[in-house]
Amino acid sequence: MEPPRRDLGHPGGALHPDESPADGALREAGEELGLGSSQLTLGQHSVDDHGGWSYTTVLAVPAGALEPADLRLNSESTGVAWVPLADPGVPLHPGLAASLDTLRPLLGVGR
Repeated sequence: MEPPRRDLGHPGGALHPDESPADGALREAGEELGLGSSQLTLGQHSVDDHGGWSYTTVLAVPAGALEPADLRLNSESTGVAWVPLADPGVPLHPGLAASLDTLRPLLGVGR
């Protein structure tokens, strides 16, 4: 039997009451990857509105040198890797895969 497939995604989760998307993104990066807010520079964000609920992706770049092996993963994260956006070469989480065409231009990356 094959092991369950793990799709590559990004840290995320529901916002706490009165929490902004930026604050929630920083909290999730801290919880799931062990990153402090000073280790990230937040960029643009994209809202995927589903009429009644929405999902906001907050883009970020490392504020300095950041190696996946240096991160402290929690139980929600089974692994971390840098992958090229043009061709990740791994299965992506369906939500992330569906939003890449919207996110790439915000990152200054073409198809």
